[in-house]
Amino acid sequence: MEITIQASTIIINFEKTEYEDSIENFSSLITEIFKNYFKRQIYLIANNCKIIDESGKPVNSAFFTWSKNLKIQLIKNDIELEYPVNLPIGQSLKSVPDRWIKVSFSGYTGDATLNGKKIELKKILELPPNQYTLETPYEKISFDLKNIYNKYNISLMDEIIKQEIEFKKILAIFDLETGIEITGEEKSIWIPKDGGEVLIVENAVFVSPFGLLEKKKGIQFHGIPVFAYENNFTIYLITSYGEIITLGLRNIIRDMERAPVSINVNNNKIYIITFGGKKYTIDLKTGGLYYTGQTTEIKNNIHIYTEKNFSLKNTNIFIKNNKVKITKKTTK
Repeated sequence: MEITIQASTIIINFEKTEYEDSIENFSSLITEIFKNYFKRQIYLIANNCKIIDESGKPVNSAFFTWSKNLKIQLIKNDIELEYPVNLPIGQSLKSVPDRWIKVSFSGYTGDATLNGKKIELKKILELPPNQYTLETPYEKISFDLKNIYNKYNISLMDEIIKQEIEFKKILAIFDLETGIEITGEEKSIWIPKDGGEVLIVENAVFVSPFGLLEKKKGIQFHGIPVFAYENNFTIYLITSYGEIITLGLRNIIRDMERAPVSINVNNNKIYIITFGGKKYTIDLKTGGLYYTGQTTEIKNNIHIYTEKNFSLKNTNIFIKNNKVKITKKTTK
């Protein structure tokens, strides 16, 4: 080590590297230089599993650089788990993990996440002593195995399939106050949030307890709804062609002549801007529709979803790959 002082600056040459700082920071500079010089090495042996070494390879044993917050990755039965390593002062050899705990799950099995990592949840998993967060499609639970030495049992919510509905193609999903509306190419459905009977109507573009929007029947319109909002026994629809249509208590039919580009709901009003820059406002209290001028500030905020999951009080709804699955939550 070579130390040079120039005015208020200290320069240290160590192991072919030059470090420079002010003299008043001498102590912190020395700490920085030597913090990785005297590293403690420990040797870990996998206990009925594989461990991921510092190069990222699964091995049966390996040297690790010790730190008080050392965590390693274990692999057992194709599940990767993070495990904190604790060592008494002076000990440099350890089998990890200390033990495996058989955890028995009743109820749900299938796709899940354990401590943020995707797993296939089976009836029995062997886990090391640690804290865990398990998330299934129906619930999120936490459990602590640090002080568990025997078999551990966990009851999970399961599903009873109430109804499955297949679409040729789902075009849009709307989450409304009293129900979930799903618009499809050849049919549309309404799923009440209170657990009531599902409404299924062939060739309908929109279905609700307040009224239907059907092809070539009743109200003449073009395109499909890209926006739906429920308020005071009325559903306000705006189509991809720029038509405003209501179903229910209020009665509005208006063609804005251009497709909507921006729709916002605030303070009991729906604010609409079309691709032509025209601005319209729907007053939800009075049911009035007003043209409010032009604008050049246009930002598209309309998003159409065709896949989504909903978790209601006693029901889950899974919408994926043009299929709808409605399940009832149960605990075994």
